[in-house]
Amino acid sequence: MTTRSMNGTFHNNHDYEDEELGSGPGVEDDFNHASTRSGDSSYQLLGRGSGGSGGINRGRSLRRLAICTLLLAFVFGVAILIMGTFVMETDYASSSSSSSRSYQYTWSSSSSGFWRGRGRKRPLVIGHRGSCGMMPEHTLEGYNLAIQQGADCIECDVILTKDGIPICRHDLTLEQTTDVASRPQFAKRKTRRQVEGEEVEGYFAVDFTLAEIKELRALQRLDFRDPNYNGLFEVATLQEQIDLVKRNFDVSRNQTKSIKWHLKLLNSFLGFPDIPHETNTCLYPEMKSTTWHNSLHMWNGKRSEDIILEVLEKNGFKSKEDNIYLQSFETLDLQYVHKKSDMKLIQLLGAPDEIQWDTKRPYADMMTQNGMEDIAAYAFAASPSKNDILPKNTSTGYIDEPTVAQGKSFVDMIHKTGLEVHPYVLRDENRYLAWNYGQDAYNEYTMFIRDIQVDGFFTDFPKTATNYIRLFELENTF
Repeated sequence: MTTRSMNGTFHNNHDYEDEELGSGPGVEDDFNHASTRSGDSSYQLLGRGSGGSGGINRGRSLRRLAICTLLLAFVFGVAILIMGTFVMETDYASSSSSSSRSYQYTWSSSSSGFWRGRGRKRPLVIGHRGSCGMMPEHTLEGYNLAIQQGADCIECDVILTKDGIPICRHDLTLEQTTDVASRPQFAKRKTRRQVEGEEVEGYFAVDFTLAEIKELRALQRLDFRDPNYNGLFEVATLQEQIDLVKRNFDVSRNQTKSIKWHLKLLNSFLGFPDIPHETNTCLYPEMKSTTWHNSLHMWNGKRSEDIILEVLEKNGFKSKEDNIYLQSFETLDLQYVHKKSDMKLIQLLGAPDEIQWDTKRPYADMMTQNGMEDIAAYAFAASPSKNDILPKNTSTGYIDEPTVAQGKSFVDMIHKTGLEVHPYVLRDENRYLAWNYGQDAYNEYTMFIRDIQVDGFFTDFPKTATNYIRLFELENTF
């Protein structure tokens, strides 16, 4: 087993590390055993006789020492036994799927006590489109894997079908992530539409009913990721994702009941990160291109926001106390929902040189203090790209030291407006890592969790994130 240290030392001008699409590529106790009584002549004289009081005192001291030693050994033995029991009783869950492959086993920990003691919240691990680094995105199998890998939240990019059903797809078209192009019955569905100022050709989901979309099978989007699950899984709906989360919660609640009280007591007494708990995974849906959807005047004139809200409210998601975050790159839809619901809202932020489609406001303007104060009036958190927090030097592929200071100041500014910061997207592959990180994704997590201190983050690899956080907690506990 290899142990990683997360207190890496950086040198030259490149003190830290970051990633994006494309390139680039760390009590002792002093026991005083010597007696100070050597100058006591009465002690010396009496100590020579077997019946003297000095001999009795010395015998008592030896017995006490022996008893203390035995007690100490007993305590350590019990601790080892309990921890062994803890490991054996922890349920390492395998995700279920229609394929014959066995997924990674795992366990999760809330570890909230560890973070509270340091004046922080444990950062949210948001499974970006599920666990899409390992499985095709937006499938129930990918979502389930993300949950088993310890993701706190799973994301569903919500678009609508022809019959007004919210499904989970990132793109408005289907050909990049499904086998629609190979289905002869749908060959004539390929069309051109105007989308946010551009002409786009493809198989638009709004031209398919849910029943037709269920005929398709998901594909891995990126050719450098595992293709072995291509063609196995259906496209998920928002309702199916919600049902999956509820089922997993019920299973985890039953498993947690088997955790014995003495394990919980030991955990509390020794100050370890919390033992496994009920896995109440949160939802993190994104309303995709609501202005575009509404411009189609489909679904009997219903706004896409209302269609999505109906599904969420039917399942009990209505207030900020509920385990859900609703996000959008647009602002008008979030403000509309804010007037109708008390749910936690997330303002996604595009690149500074991009213009927000619905308001025509530059994202650069929204990233100022005034812009963040505007966002704070309706949102719970802001979500910029990690590359807009810590952009790489385009000449070297490094994140320069002044850039790190600017990124920390940017996050601090957002925090001062009362907003949390949930950047996107952390990925394992070297092509997404700045050279500072030494081709090690853990170093990027160190940057954003320890140094920049974000409140959560999107990741394509939830297992990497939860493993890192676990090691971070252990390294800073002992």
